[in-house]
This record gives sequence, C-alpha cells and structure tokens, in this order.
Amino acid sequence: MISDTPNQRMDRACRPVVWAGNVTVSFASLAEPSAREANKEFQAQAGKPSPPPPDASKKPLGRRVQSTFDGFNYGCQYALWRLFYESEYLEYVAEMERLAAEEHRKELDQRFGGKSKVAAPKDPASPPDVPAVN
Repeated sequence: MISDTPNQRMDRACRPVVWAGNVTVSFASLAEPSAREANKEFQAQAGKPSPPPPDASKKPLGRRVQSTFDGFNYGCQYALWRLFYESEYLEYVAEMERLAAEEHRKELDQRFGGKSKVAAPKDPASPPDVPAVN
C-alpha cells in the first residue's frame, strides 16, 4: 500500500479486485460456446455432434464479465478516492474558484475604472431577521 503517488496506492489497494476479475473472466471464457468450438475436432472424433454456433447478437460472456469487473475496479478506486482525497480536492476547487472570482473582479475593476465607481455590498455582521412562517 505504500507508494509514491495516490494513484499507485489506489491501484495497489484495488489490485485484488482485478485479480478476481481475471480469474472469473478466464472461467467465463471457458464456459463460452465459442471456446468449446475450439474442440470441434475432438468432439467430431468422439462421435459427438458439434455445438451450436454462438449467438452473434450478444457480447461474449468473457467480455461482459470483464466489463463488470472493470466497473468493480473503478468503484473500488472511486471509494478510496472519496475516503482519502475528496476533502482536499474540494478545498482546492473552492480555492481555485475564489481566485478566479478575485481575478475576474480585478479585471472588471480595470475595465470599468476601479472600485470607486461601484460600491461593493458590505457583508452583514449577522444574518438578516427572517419572518416566522406559520
């Protein structure tokens, strides 16, 4: 789990999900009719009828299982990211938005002649009184 970057840490923590996916995809691919088609010659020699052709309208089972485990891996990494890094990211985004708004305000001040022409509203010391709702 110890590594240089957060991405490497999340990748290593979720690696068992990938391993389980690889094993499951391997078994699912073996169960697929197209995999059994590779044994046609053996089946023909044994006197057994050949299997029906695979349904071309559906993705092969191995690919469907792989996409499911890809989703599990993404879910694992996303859960770890939210657990460990989301709060720092949200703080960063808020700071970048604040800096962008400040920069925009400076640009407007330069364009329209400074703050002397437009008075900014003052922050109230306390929130305004709100009438009670019956």
